[in-house]
Amino acid sequence: MTERLVEICEVEEWQEEERNPTILIVSGDEGQLPWEGLPVLIDQPVCRMPSLVSMLAAHQTHVTIDPARVSFLLNPTDDLPATQALFEPYFAKHGWTGMSGSVPTKEQFQALLEDNDLFM
Repeated sequence: MTERLVEICEVEEWQEEERNPTILIVSGDEGQLPWEGLPVLIDQPVCRMPSLVSMLAAHQTHVTIDPARVSFLLNPTDDLPATQALFEPYFAKHGWTGMSGSVPTKEQFQALLEDNDLFM
């Protein structure tokens, strides 16, 4: 899974595009990974926030996030069935776009990132 995400993130045209800042909301063991060092994020504005609530509070007057334009990648390695069962109904209830239980292709991952205001 990690190698696949690194491969997706090494797409050269992504590295050359000028983008809005990326806000990372990671917790637990994922928070220990150096996400900012991914090739797609080098030379791009990146910051970390501890939670979605804190990000929204800190950027309340600066960032507009349409709650209907949220995408997600849930359990891509298909080894967290309880987590997937917990979150899938919640995401579906809100009509969020995403993938569960499989690793996205480069095109799918790109669409999740580009076509929405927030990616989880």
